[in-house]
Amino acid sequence: MKSNKIIKGFSGFVSVLTVSAILSTAAFAAGPQKVDLRDEINNRGISVRNQGSRGTCVLQALTFLEEYALTGTYGTSYNHMSIDYGIQAGNRVIGEQQDESSSFNKFYRGYNEFGAITDSSWSYDGNADYNYNSWDAVFSNFIGAGQSLLQDGYRLAGKCLREGGEGPVTDEQIDEVIGYLNRGIPVAQAHAGHATAIVGYERNSSYDGGGYFLYRNSWDTTFEDQGYGKYTFGEMKAANNNVALFVFETASQFPKIYKHGDYQGYNVALAPGKYTLTQLNNIGVENDDISSIVIPSGYTAYLYEDDNFGGTVKTLTSDVNSLASIDFNDKLSSLEIVSELPTVYQDINHDGYAVTLAPGKYTLAQLENLGISNDDLSSIEVPDGYTVYLYQHDNFGGEVKTLIDDEADFRNLSFNDEVSSILVVR
Repeated sequence: MKSNKIIKGFSGFVSVLTVSAILSTAAFAAGPQKVDLRDEINNRGISVRNQGSRGTCVLQALTFLEEYALTGTYGTSYNHMSIDYGIQAGNRVIGEQQDESSSFNKFYRGYNEFGAITDSSWSYDGNADYNYNSWDAVFSNFIGAGQSLLQDGYRLAGKCLREGGEGPVTDEQIDEVIGYLNRGIPVAQAHAGHATAIVGYERNSSYDGGGYFLYRNSWDTTFEDQGYGKYTFGEMKAANNNVALFVFETASQFPKIYKHGDYQGYNVALAPGKYTLTQLNNIGVENDDISSIVIPSGYTAYLYEDDNFGGTVKTLTSDVNSLASIDFNDKLSSLEIVSELPTVYQDINHDGYAVTLAPGKYTLAQLENLGISNDDLSSIEVPDGYTVYLYQHDNFGGEVKTLIDDEADFRNLSFNDEVSSILVVR
């Protein structure tokens, strides 16, 4: 049972890296009609790259996602990371010997085993001829530095939202990408034989398919609008089987599955969502190969014996150091990770309209886009592991109330119908 403990009197602003949960299509539809991350990208000093004559578009897109995640946690010192270190890390992990990646998961798995270094340590040359042995000799000199990030506990949780070959792109898949963008998280995409990073969108009926995605290319700032371009939702749907989508999230607080008992062997962090066997394979998890799991507070994991969420299911809300203890060792073929989210209510006693909020910062305009009126909230539910900061004024100003548990009546805080902006932290 919750203690209903309230921490009062906090003032000031807390800066966090937004970590998204996967929201429902209905939640996306209620969200903003336009997002453009370019100002935030520029504030972090992440420059547009030029891949040159090399076929490294996948690595260019994923290195940008890495830079965006790292700068959100560590600042601008990590705004220009080494692409060649990332290439070689991925090659080592999956046994390839090529300049380009065969899939998004190569880079992701390489990062989570070998970490990353800055471009100032190993600079990218757009005209270089790749040679595995010479690249590997250079790579070996930097492994210790690269893995220092991992020693800090900083991991990336990769998820393939869509593979090439799945058939037509659906409205639900477009909405899923929009959901990440609404929470400030860019998405890597590949279609028509080229990979880029999606950094914005607009819902607008004048465009084919009802809107467009804003993408960041790797052809220098001379490409279209200072290195950025647009393609419509209709164009993405028309590409059919050629479209693949991949996303990174910070993984420090996500559940992790381990190959061996006692949290040993390879491990993979999992953001909230559903994972078929194919999706698990894409992030380096073999069938029937998991023996322990870490589940932070506030998460539930559903482990399935068969692919596509079939067969025996185990429901877990805490760590298990040996899945053999629940007769599930080396039996995992699909799973679902669920995270509770804070929910704000219009009226006291958790009544009236209700809106769930993923971790992130919400100005008044963003709250209104989610259907929340100014000065109109009266109660809240806060799951374990979350902190919610309620601000009296827009843009995180004025008096602030800090909550780590449910509150059924904001009159108890002298804060009824006072909320104009919110910060949610996990």
